[in-house]
Amino acid sequence: MYKPPLMEASPSPKAWNELFQKPSDAGKHFSLEFMEPALGNGIPKICIGEEDYESSVAKWEKAVVGYVIGKLPIYMPFLAFLKKLWKIKDEFQHYLQGNYFFVVNFDLEEDLNRVLEGGTWTMDIRHFVLKKWSPSAPMEQESLTSIPIWVKFPNLPLHFWTKECMGKIASAVGIPLFMDTATQMATRISYARVCVEVLASSVLPDSVVIDSQADGKEVFPTVYDWKPQSCSHCLTFGHDDTLCSKRPRLISIPSKSHAHDGITTREKGDTSHNTNNQPPAKDPK
Repeated sequence: MYKPPLMEASPSPKAWNELFQKPSDAGKHFSLEFMEPALGNGIPKICIGEEDYESSVAKWEKAVVGYVIGKLPIYMPFLAFLKKLWKIKDEFQHYLQGNYFFVVNFDLEEDLNRVLEGGTWTMDIRHFVLKKWSPSAPMEQESLTSIPIWVKFPNLPLHFWTKECMGKIASAVGIPLFMDTATQMATRISYARVCVEVLASSVLPDSVVIDSQADGKEVFPTVYDWKPQSCSHCLTFGHDDTLCSKRPRLISIPSKSHAHDGITTREKGDTSHNTNNQPPAKDPK
């Protein structure tokens, strides 16, 4: 004889005040303190100091922000590509931010330094650059007005291989960030390699002139791992002037002439064209 399956009893409904009760196992570290905001022009204003986020900075001190020049590829294949490409020793955590940015937080500082020194990475002709995370690191595509790039200075004299000299020389290209390990340790002296931050409005020089007391003036070439595409109109990276959505467009205004059945007609008063090669008729007075 068929027996219908037993139905579990549905839980009894809770009262509204029970739905919003604080969980019994919630620790003190989950609680927040109310701080009344100030008002400026009717808008709440919150003041946050460094002491407020100091503990969070330590969590991200081994993180990098990645910028994809162009739209971010499909994320999971992209993540698998990074793991294979970087060949890091330990694990990392990854986070996606919009269509252009991602954050990678490394467990080992050695992995962080190795990936940063790798310079500009490429996947399917898409370039992506990495910058060490900081509280001021941009996380929006519209604010991508500066990016780090690597520049090489071949055949520098050995007495220029100091932190002070490298800082001055690299400043001719952009804001110096750091040297790679081989430059810092002088284990490769055929060229110096420095990471600099450049603006979208920057003009990257093909050479620099070094004027030293020992050698006088001498020209040294600059070699870039990659020159990023930038727009001189909106002053951001990722596209050139021709593809800028904010650039004013020239709108062509159609002529006042109209063609009907091969006969061109003009509006009244237009005497610039006459198909009969006859002088225009005078208006009767």
